[in-house]
Amino acid sequence: MVAILDKLSMWDKKITTKIAAKSPKRKKLASFFAISGNALPWFIISFLFFIFDLFMSRNVNLLQMFLAATCGLTTSSIKYLTRRQRPDEVLAKQYAADIDHWSFPSGHTGRMFSLAITLTLFYPRVGWVFLIWAIAVSYGRIALQIHWFLDIVGGAIIGTIWGVIGYVLREKFFMLFTPISEWFPRILQ
Repeated sequence: MVAILDKLSMWDKKITTKIAAKSPKRKKLASFFAISGNALPWFIISFLFFIFDLFMSRNVNLLQMFLAATCGLTTSSIKYLTRRQRPDEVLAKQYAADIDHWSFPSGHTGRMFSLAITLTLFYPRVGWVFLIWAIAVSYGRIALQIHWFLDIVGGAIIGTIWGVIGYVLREKFFMLFTPISEWFPRILQ
């Protein structure tokens, strides 16, 4: 078992090294994508969907806020248990929160994939844009050597699971997520 884990770790390091940005242009692009997965852009997107939800029959925004929090708790708990070091600790300090010392799994990737999967399931015509964004954020996190390749895979799996769980909960328990479009007009009366 140890030999398999050693081989997997070596493969992970090899893939991460190949993806790592070496040219200044690639580092700048990777930095843009890596930062675009931070909380502030996510909150801006959530606010825009909140406004959009006012006029739609589904309230995905509140569900997505719940999913992001749950996904964040999941990734943070696993990080605390695994305590995997980041590929480049010095560089990671520029891009990772002070309280986020560990690498596996990627919380940014988890959050972005939960957003992407949720929006793809609810809004298939535009959801693909968020899938591309999630992949771009994941690329940026590896290219800047903030995360290993398998950290990204783990985050994507966790985010996808929470996105699907959120979709199923929303579809099965619609009454728990009453659309704003149904109660907002009542408030104005």
